[in-house]
Amino acid sequence: TDCDKFSQLVDSIRLNYWGENYNSGVKIIHRIDNEVGPKIKQMTDSLAVAAAKEELKIVADSGKIYFGTAITVDPSEFKPYEAIAIIYDRLKQFDSALVYFKKASVLVPDSAYLLQNIAYAYIELSDWDNAIAYFKNYLLLVPNDPGTLSNIAICYNNRREPDSAYIYNMKTIAVDSNIAGACADIGQYFLIHSQDFSDSIMASQKAGKPKETERLMALRDALLDSSAHY
Repeated sequence: TDCDKFSQLVDSIRLNYWGENYNSGVKIIHRIDNEVGPKIKQMTDSLAVAAAKEELKIVADSGKIYFGTAITVDPSEFKPYEAIAIIYDRLKQFDSALVYFKKASVLVPDSAYLLQNIAYAYIELSDWDNAIAYFKNYLLLVPNDPGTLSNIAICYNNRREPDSAYIYNMKTIAVDSNIAGACADIGQYFLIHSQDFSDSIMASQKAGKPKETERLMALRDALLDSSAHY
């Protein structure tokens, strides 16, 4: 019918308009990554850096307009939300990046990539609790990913929770024993715990308890051996 043909035409126009704006926005991200961003890093003159940063803001704003238009055309498509989040990430505006990564994640809740990006944004904000939570959600979709296990351990270390960090470092090397950071952290964990025996050994020596001293030294030495191993 004429009505069906008209609906098909409208859908086709909408699809093309969405694609034009989305693709234009993607070109903006490429320009940020390959032209404007690197230019800022290479500059040393403060005035030139300031001018380049202003250029970055203008370019980024145009990208956000393109992607925002795509969202208006089809708010059910997650990609423009994700793209705006990427632009905010490039601007180091991580609070705003989180807002759009989460909007995208609502539309595709099974996207491991989005969960990972949300976790990294929380890391940039030093929000270790939320970073851990999203990394753990990521593991539900990608079990035993060594990089994510290691990142969780790092977050626990930043929270000053070495026992939890130790657990995730052990999980990390169980999957990939070549991750040097996890091995180093475990070695440090055992070294620190070996030092816990220093006062007890000295006290037992002063109290004239050779057997107790020997027992405590054996425990300390076992921890030192473990530390050296890792």
